Amino acid sequence: MKVLIVEDIKFRQDLIKQKVELEDVNATKKADKALELLERNAYDLVFLDHDLIGMRSGSYPTQRWYEALKKNPAKFKTQKPIVIIHSMNMIGASKMENYLKGISKVTKRIPFKLIVTNKVDLKAAVAELIG
Repeated sequence: MKVLIVEDIKFRQDLIKQKVELEDVNATKKADKALELLERNAYDLVFLDHDLIGMRSGSYPTQRWYEALKKNPAKFKTQKPIVIIHSMNMIGASKMENYLKGISKVTKRIPFKLIVTNKVDLKAAVAELIG
């Protein structure tokens, strides 16, 4: 399974990799880099965080990805992955989720706090989503 993690905090990237036991992973802190990776690689699973440090939030690549797929689906190798949103910014995560519903039939929102405190078993959540 090929995975993209869009998360600006290295500790969180590492924790996601560890909890889901991921090996084939690309990770980025930046929204623009996420778009480049989505164009070049076909991902089976994408973790998106809304609260990215810097000028662009997680909803930026989500909106661009959605708009590009509607106009020219061949532009992105990642077509319809399962997406997990992990953000405590509920307004931002809701905005991302609206775009993602147009891209992926399967999305799940998991606040990162629940992953860190083991209130959500991330590995089980991923297994449930990918069936």
